[in-house]
Amino acid sequence: MEHTEQEQNEQTVQTANDIASNIPAPTANGDIRFVWKLKGTGKKSRQQVIEECIKGQPVFIICDSNGANCMVITEEGEEIGRLNERDSKTYHEFVEKRPYHIYIKRIRFDIDKPRVKILLIVHQEPPYPLNELHTTP
Repeated sequence: MEHTEQEQNEQTVQTANDIASNIPAPTANGDIRFVWKLKGTGKKSRQQVIEECIKGQPVFIICDSNGANCMVITEEGEEIGRLNERDSKTYHEFVEKRPYHIYIKRIRFDIDKPRVKILLIVHQEPPYPLNELHTTP
């Protein structure tokens, strides 16, 4: 049984290392910027939604409980695409726990299907936990 636990610990360390290697360096203000290409943008229902989207439009990511399946939706709740497995893991393990904003960075309409990239900005964490704010009376 210890062997299985050791394997799980090694897998956890490997996953943490994989995620850390995918995280870009922070900008001067401490924000971390990700640019992710969406998959599944060729489906007819998604193409119609994407045609109505514009660059700079805010979007949202929703995932299943283990973070393996993440989709990108508009403010109206319509799906425009999905994150690949690596980006889903990075989102679930790193981004989701921090303050962030997501926007459409680029939409290109090709012959087969549109190509959509999103810009995800993870904001620098406050130097102290928000629940520990102290005010003077």
